[in-house]
Amino acid sequence: MGKQILFCMETKRQAATDWVYINETIKRFYKVTNQIHFEKEFLDGKNNYNSKGTTKSIQKKTNDFKQGETSVIYMGLSFLFVSEYLQAFKSDTADNFK
Repeated sequence: MGKQILFCMETKRQAATDWVYINETIKRFYKVTNQIHFEKEFLDGKNNYNSKGTTKSIQKKTNDFKQGETSVIYMGLSFLFVSEYLQAFKSDTADNFK
């Protein structure tokens, strides 16, 4: 059983630097196995988190992932929240990060 973590970022797809920083930070501090799948969604602005296009895209990515459950993380306030989430996730399923 796998896990998909879907990161929703305020930035535009053309300026994907947020994803680069997030992905590199995760790689540096966690050893992620193939049971964890990272997916990204670019919101093109902080007020688009609940737009029709965004919710449709999130739903599609969630439905397309058949190996387990999906967690959605909305980025914007601080990367600290993601770090805390991953730390909690790590403690629950430590085997996934070995």
